[in-house]
Amino acid sequence: MGKERSVLMVFMMMVVVICSSKRKQVKSDSGGLKCCDDNHIGRCLPSQDDNLCDQLCQMSCNKGGACKVLKGPPPNHFCHCFC
Repeated sequence: MGKERSVLMVFMMMVVVICSSKRKQVKSDSGGLKCCDDNHIGRCLPSQDDNLCDQLCQMSCNKGGACKVLKGPPPNHFCHCFC
């Protein structure tokens, strides 16, 4: 029982660390996303990360957003917040 409990605690700690590091990664330099603009938030892959981008834009702009990839060298993945 003690070993199972410690394994569970380690797993829970790993989940907390992963979730908190992802949150830090998506914050923009200015503390919020710019509305009607392309914002670099780290990884933002269309269809995979659209929900995260949409939530961040909702918090900053009260409107949604979507990921998009621009032609050119990295960084070229952006979260576009709608006007």
